[in-house]
Amino acid sequence: MEDTPDGRRLQTDRRARERALAEERRRDADRRSHKSRAFCGLLVHFNQCVGNALEVSDDSVFIVFGSPCAAEVGQKGRLQIHLLDGQVAEEEAIVSRVTEVGIAVVSLEEESVLPSLEHSIRNGIKWIDHRGSQTVVHFKGDLTADCLNDFSKIFVGKEPGRKYVLDFTNVSTIAHSGLAMLLQLASYNKGNKEDIRIINSNKEVLKTLSMLDVPEIAITVSRQREVLSGTAHQFKVTAEEKPEGGSRVVVQMAEMFDYNCRHEFLQVYQGRPKHTDYVLDFKETLFVGKAALGTMLLLKQHNGADDTKRIKLVNCSPSVKRMFEMVDFGRFFEIT
Repeated sequence: MEDTPDGRRLQTDRRARERALAEERRRDADRRSHKSRAFCGLLVHFNQCVGNALEVSDDSVFIVFGSPCAAEVGQKGRLQIHLLDGQVAEEEAIVSRVTEVGIAVVSLEEESVLPSLEHSIRNGIKWIDHRGSQTVVHFKGDLTADCLNDFSKIFVGKEPGRKYVLDFTNVSTIAHSGLAMLLQLASYNKGNKEDIRIINSNKEVLKTLSMLDVPEIAITVSRQREVLSGTAHQFKVTAEEKPEGGSRVVVQMAEMFDYNCRHEFLQVYQGRPKHTDYVLDFKETLFVGKAALGTMLLLKQHNGADDTKRIKLVNCSPSVKRMFEMVDFGRFFEIT
């Protein structure tokens, strides 16, 4: 059928529809505010090109490449996204935009994995900090049953009667399934009301949490704003001379390098010329989130796509270094 005039016409029509779909989705994505996109940084493959997902929306991905990738608008291919749990999400996609640093592709699947990926980036648990006899947990977005697996990591294997501080600064809403998970934590911990404290909730979330404010439930919901650490998301930037001449920018990275750092990290390189030498020192960093991986790609994009030695990542802890290796950041940065 494909070798007949009718077959070739059908094939041409199908390609035209696919291009039109890609263009429609691209225009729709451009109409959305920047808030509709999620920084990601995950390793991706598109056809024979290897890159990283800078931004993810519910139907498209912008991919940054460490080396040139021959692609053109309308080109179809297999998009593979390597998730941090070792799984690979794969689906058909088409190129909708080509730039100097990467390409945007939109999914051609009726049921794409991208909405769930975007949802997981935006919602659930930002990071967990187990220190001594206390665990501090920072949440983001919507607290629902979708993050049940991550939520269980808060307390599984921990001793009963442990102290928990649950920071809801970035929580938008909490579903009844989220309340059930909090009750599960309280039941497992077998402590008193002061052992589990929920802090920094907005007014709407406080209304929902009021259902937990009964004597039988060992959870305290605080209505006072509390600052856990004033320096957790701060960077220290200095300039130093290189032994071989010239200067470089040395950045003491934040303890918790996540989405909350995006504006502060932007100020590290904003206004600096391309091809500047950077040393990003992760000595004090305890956590690096998926969104932070995306902001690092923004630095690389701003600084130019020359050799990897321009930006060095030093003093990485084993867990932070493992994160960088999982997303193959050695193609963009020198990691020690």
